[in-house]
Amino acid sequence: MIPDFLNPECIPKHIACVMDGNGRWAEKRGLKRTDGHTAGEKALFDVVEGAIEIGVSWFTVFAFSTEIGSARQKRFSSYLTLMSR
Repeated sequence: MIPDFLNPECIPKHIACVMDGNGRWAEKRGLKRTDGHTAGEKALFDVVEGAIEIGVSWFTVFAFSTEIGSARQKRFSSYLTLMSR
């Protein structure tokens, strides 16, 4: 349901999101990089649920970069584990 304060004509049909910086976010807080990725996943689900609630038709997520692709195997495996849930 669209909240009264939102004009339905102003809601985009498509939103794109770039997932970047979750590992750095965690490191700055003394956490493991994978904790940042888990927090990013939770934030993503919150945003997607909100988009669905207001009627956004398409939501594209860019979650991999060349930096991620060349990361150590253990880190790359943790990304794939998160993505497969």
